[in-house]
Amino acid sequence: IFGTFLTRSGVMSSVHSFTGSSLGPIFLTFVFSIMIVSFGMMYFRRNDLRSTKKMESFTSRESGFLFNNMIFVVMCFAVFWGTLFPVFSEAIRGTKITVGPPFFNQINIPIGLILLALTGIGPLLAWRKTGKKILIRNFTFPIITGLIVAILLLIIGLRGAVVISFSLGAFVTATITTEFTRGIQARRKKFNESIITALIKIVSKNRSRYGGYVVHLGIVFMFVGFTGHAFDQEKEFSLKVGESNHVAGYNFKLIQMSETERPNHYAWISDLRVTNDEGKFVTNLHPEKRIYFHRNPDPNRRQPHSELDIYTTMNRDIYSIFSGVDSENSVAFIKIMVNPLVQWVWLGGYILVFGTIVALWPRKDQ
Repeated sequence: IFGTFLTRSGVMSSVHSFTGSSLGPIFLTFVFSIMIVSFGMMYFRRNDLRSTKKMESFTSRESGFLFNNMIFVVMCFAVFWGTLFPVFSEAIRGTKITVGPPFFNQINIPIGLILLALTGIGPLLAWRKTGKKILIRNFTFPIITGLIVAILLLIIGLRGAVVISFSLGAFVTATITTEFTRGIQARRKKFNESIITALIKIVSKNRSRYGGYVVHLGIVFMFVGFTGHAFDQEKEFSLKVGESNHVAGYNFKLIQMSETERPNHYAWISDLRVTNDEGKFVTNLHPEKRIYFHRNPDPNRRQPHSELDIYTTMNRDIYSIFSGVDSENSVAFIKIMVNPLVQWVWLGGYILVFGTIVALWPRKDQ
């Protein structure tokens, strides 16, 4: 709601602003009403909301939840500060100073890595207090796994946050694997069941716990996708028919460029043949450059639009953008972006949703 207020109220420049209409005061009244009611309920119920128990140990699952929530608050404040900094700077100094993606990346990447670590640490901690022997037993395998992955990544030449992210992902995955393995082994030892049957039984008996582990696995997949952003490559170039250019291990050759008039726009269509460094065919991409309202006699009312084409695999996405055209010389201006591991974010999201459903699904005896 606050984000909607920022973009729609005129506080920040936006094409969605409704400052010229009568909706602004109504929306502002709505926002203040929600704030007053919310803080009022918190105040009058403060005694009921106050915890009756104290945290017994730093090495407990309760502390894990507390630190997790604290990290989310810090991340929220960082985004809040970066978003409103132009407003504050203009109000105090009279000059609007904007912050871009580098600021948010510099702040939120370390915070995100801490959150990723907590998703692996939390399940290994016991409620109330975790003894020294249990800590050593629970953390040995995940830590060794994370260190092995880190060493391998350093050997192949990776550095920085990429190594930390992938290593923490391995640590969390090892944690989840350990928890499932222990549950299955205990079930098989007691009831002499098969692995599949034991897996189904432990999940059905404690859906909130194991559904939460699946959610954590989804988060790992998403972080793998986020980390892939460090390997993004893009390049802009011009091509004539028959010419090619090389980007991130792929060759893009312009086979032909055609024109067509459609009911609501005029389009130039490029045919890009994509091959890898070994010369093997990968795909054909057909990005378009469109001009809407092309019959309008006023050139200022014509609306250019680039219709991109995408080739997607689990390893990377290839985006092709037809950014411009020189029709007289038959030259196409192309922008190529190769973004690794994007699909891992989507896959992680699906796993997260599935884990949430498992965790929230009621048991038959409930």
